[in-house]
Amino acid sequence: MSKLSRSFISLILIIVLSIPATLATSVLPVFGYSDSDISSAESSENDENQHDPADGEASEEDDPPGDSTDPSSDNTDPPKTDIAKPANDFRIFIKSCGINYNVTGKTFYLLSGRSVNMNVSATTSKPFQSIRFASRNRKVATVTSRGKITALKKGSSVIDVTSKGPDGQIIKKTVTIKVIDSSFRKTSRYHGPDKWKKAIARILKRHKTIQKGRVLFIGSSSIRKWTSLKKDMKKLSVINQGFGGSTVNDSLYYADQLIIPYAPKAIVFYAGTNDIAFGYSPGMVYSRTKEFFKYIHNRLPDTEIYYIAQTRQPKRARFWNKMQKLNAKVKAYADKDPLVTYIDTTSTVSNISKSKRSQYFLRDGLHFKKKGYKVWSAKIRQVLYRELLQSK
Repeated sequence: MSKLSRSFISLILIIVLSIPATLATSVLPVFGYSDSDISSAESSENDENQHDPADGEASEEDDPPGDSTDPSSDNTDPPKTDIAKPANDFRIFIKSCGINYNVTGKTFYLLSGRSVNMNVSATTSKPFQSIRFASRNRKVATVTSRGKITALKKGSSVIDVTSKGPDGQIIKKTVTIKVIDSSFRKTSRYHGPDKWKKAIARILKRHKTIQKGRVLFIGSSSIRKWTSLKKDMKKLSVINQGFGGSTVNDSLYYADQLIIPYAPKAIVFYAGTNDIAFGYSPGMVYSRTKEFFKYIHNRLPDTEIYYIAQTRQPKRARFWNKMQKLNAKVKAYADKDPLVTYIDTTSTVSNISKSKRSQYFLRDGLHFKKKGYKVWSAKIRQVLYRELLQSK
């Protein structure tokens, strides 16, 4: 073979050998590969005997475990969450007026002669081995083995509830029963709340469905005869639960029927004039009024009470000094209790001259005419609108 032939063949071989390297970068990407893939492959072929980080030992240039910039790479172990097992514990409930009260470690008010049932709710699915009830003062309140509490007379008694949990652990809880005497001392003119049973039945029949969250007016005949109430308080959703010539004691006695189930937004209360006229001292009426406040707030802890001041009535002018003393006591109480507001209406009709009283009061000298309700309600409305509408 001539030198020319050998030179030609050498040239051809050089060209042929150089083709793959030049074509690779333009041909291989079509099939899903890139320059980096080729470089990686070449590097792998040239460094077969070098350490591969994937073998388990991190090199100095590797990212620390868990800090990989690749979101699909997560070298951290899943967080361990400790699932707390339910403790062997229980809560005490008393159901009254359709409401289930959690009374664990708390005080629950009852009127003497009334009964309620306690029930225990365990915080574990396993049944308790035993539950025992005991009253520390059985002269005030008794409790049966099934948790039925009966209030006997005025006073307080702690009810101990002792249970034996599923694991044999002894757990003790208490509830304090505060008993209010429902048998208010009778006088020659007051014979007790039983007089109003039929009137209460009529009121309850009138309200076939219970609508909660309204402003509830309750008290004696000045409330009951307030026929323009909805019109006078048109910006409020109101309900009238007034009855007869009732006393503070009567409103307290029937609170479980006329007030508590309705869970009112606010209560407007007017009573006490009959109490004074029936022979009770301002101090006695005030004590009963406080019991009414406390009983309501024990059952409805967020409900505001608006107390309408005693009004001077022509027929009962001789009792006005006593009524003023009662007003002063209630006002002092309201000044300290943020949930009780005293509405001073004494300046509306109490100072009307004798010659003009007939324009505001009926012939009986006790109840308002339309003009009387107009000036009386204006003051009440002013306070209610300010407190219940403007302040919200």
